Amino acid sequence: MNGAIDSVSLHLTNFEVLDASAIEIRHGRENYKTKEIIGERVLFKDSKDNHVWGESAFYNTPLWQFDINKFGAFVKLSIPLVHNNGSNNILPPKSKKEVTAVFERVESEMFNNGIKTSLLDNNLSRVDIFKMIESNHEYGNYDAVYKSLNVSRKSKREFGNDSHYWQNAQSAFVIYDKFNEVIAKHGNSFSLPRNSHRHETRFMKGRKVREVLKVATAKELIWIYDSLPVITANELSKIFHTNPKEFKLGLNEDFRNNLLIYLETGRNGKQRILNDTARKHFIETLGIDNYLKIIGEVCGRSQKNKERKEVSRIQLEYGLSNNDLIDLYDEIRTKAIDPYYEFRLCA
Repeated sequence: MNGAIDSVSLHLTNFEVLDASAIEIRHGRENYKTKEIIGERVLFKDSKDNHVWGESAFYNTPLWQFDINKFGAFVKLSIPLVHNNGSNNILPPKSKKEVTAVFERVESEMFNNGIKTSLLDNNLSRVDIFKMIESNHEYGNYDAVYKSLNVSRKSKREFGNDSHYWQNAQSAFVIYDKFNEVIAKHGNSFSLPRNSHRHETRFMKGRKVREVLKVATAKELIWIYDSLPVITANELSKIFHTNPKEFKLGLNEDFRNNLLIYLETGRNGKQRILNDTARKHFIETLGIDNYLKIIGEVCGRSQKNKERKEVSRIQLEYGLSNNDLIDLYDEIRTKAIDPYYEFRLCA
């Protein structure tokens, strides 16, 4: 899991439908006055060489999805999910042989369902690669670090304190709490360490796949499988490219909820937190580090001098700085860009 393939999408330039009975056809819209069907095209030829018309078509299974739309025919699959017979998408294949077996299995299942193609010879339209990292502390402690990072020519999105996206039309970086995701989805950790970070690099266009990975087909992707740890580390270095001078102090969900509960008891909203009595109560309740994170969150959304001064006062009084966050950044960066870093499951 130092650099492995997750999801792939293949653009099927050469395929044949032997049995269309299992394929669902989406038909176009009908003009009420003229009864004309709008938006339909020839999707494929059936076994009798007849044109099959529609707007789109699909055939889905738990392990792979076949889709025909205006851009062509595509097959999407998760390499680890197929490799693990659908039980989870955590453990990737360990060798080129095992990756080849995944494509061969999907190709065989497609044939058994009336769709004939050679997956390895078709072009890649998307490839997601990933790396697993075990941190020294809980995932939530690194939220402020991830929030501070920026990637050139990519917009940034966040979902709560668990998921961080840097994305444009061609590619994306995604970081999230893999342990919590697996527990929520499967109710089973599959021996993942509690502090498991998943770092994904998604090449969402065939052109980007060819540009970065230097491959075009699934067969060529298998050829470079052993080089993925180096490729993944190089891509992640684009996120961890420089030490941020300042970290925006984060606020995890527990602290946020406690703050809301406390503030709801008064009428003055954020001003209540600056009252001496309230300050003392809040510090004793949550601890100075957590209190500072809350104040930092407030200041991150507001430019009021009074709130900024509160942060400075707390930092001076308790001798706090961002050094601890820089240490967390250095830890994650070192593991992310090291092609030889080894992630281990729990015994």
